[in-house]
Formats: sequence, C-alpha cells, structure tokens
Amino acid sequence: MLSHSILRGYKTQRLIDLLMAIGVIGLLAMTYVGCLENYLTKARLTAELLPAISIIKAEIVFHRAITGEWPRNITLQGDELDRDDLPLTSKADLTYVTKLVIDNGSIHATLGYRGDEDQPGLDNIKGKTLSFRFAVPENDVLGPVIFVAGNANQYPGWKFSGSDRTDLSSSLYPYLWQ
Repeated sequence: MLSHSILRGYKTQRLIDLLMAIGVIGLLAMTYVGCLENYLTKARLTAELLPAISIIKAEIVFHRAITGEWPRNITLQGDELDRDDLPLTSKADLTYVTKLVIDNGSIHATLGYRGDEDQPGLDNIKGKTLSFRFAVPENDVLGPVIFVAGNANQYPGWKFSGSDRTDLSSSLYPYLWQ
C-alpha cells in the first residue's frame, strides 16, 4: 500500500505537469494571434488596394501617354476620397486609406480606418504610408511601364519615377507587392 506522502507528491507532480501544458498552449495561442493579426491586415490591404491602385495606375499611365509627363500634386483626403465625379476613386471603395497623394509618377497611400467604429488589429498600419512607383526603361521612355510598391530594390536599366515615402513594415505589404 502506498503511503500518504507518496500520493501527495504524485498529485503535486500532475498539477505541475498540467500547469506547464497550459503555459505552452498559452504561448502557442499568443503566437498564433500575432500571426493572424498580420495575416488579416495584409488581406484587408490587398482586398482594398489592389483594385484601387489598379484603377489609378491605368489612369496615370494614360495621362503620361497623352501628356508625356507624370501627374503632379493631386491630394485626396477624407470625404474627397468618396467623390463620384473623380475618375480616380469612382470605382474604388477606400476604407483603409485616409489620404492619397499622386505626385510625379508615384502614389502615396496613407493608411488608417475611415469607418464609423474602430477596427481591431489596425494599430500597426494607422498613419503609415505605402508608396507605389512607376518605372520605365532608361533607353525607351515610351516603352513598357512597371509598377513597384514600397521600397523595392532598384532594377538595373529602369528609371524610377517619384519618391518613396514608405514607412510601413515590408511584412505588411499587400500580397502581390512583396
């Protein structure tokens, strides 16, 4: 027959094992929540910015083809982003963009949330800027146009337009622009 003190030690060991298992599960859950938050932020930005920037990109390239210059000094902020008479945003629903600046062949989107209620998980993008820049071949300025996001590496033989004001972490760049 087991003595009383041996059983007490056995129960204590089971309790310690249980607490360690709960601690490990808690650490795994915290890691998962952090990864999930970044995943959701990237998905939100991709869902909104991909169609909006594609519309704007087409209009900027068209403007350059007609005038030979990139558009300069266009700033849309707040309710101006919702105007129906602007072709730049008429087909795009910009919920996570608080300000849009188009200057000399680059688009600077200041991120945040323009909705009525606060969205959880957007603190890491609030007030951050993501720049999109155009590039053309150095020896053929009327040739093909490529489009890069953020502080992408310069490609040899291509002339990049505009400036890069990106201060958003590259881990949060929308999909397709990483």
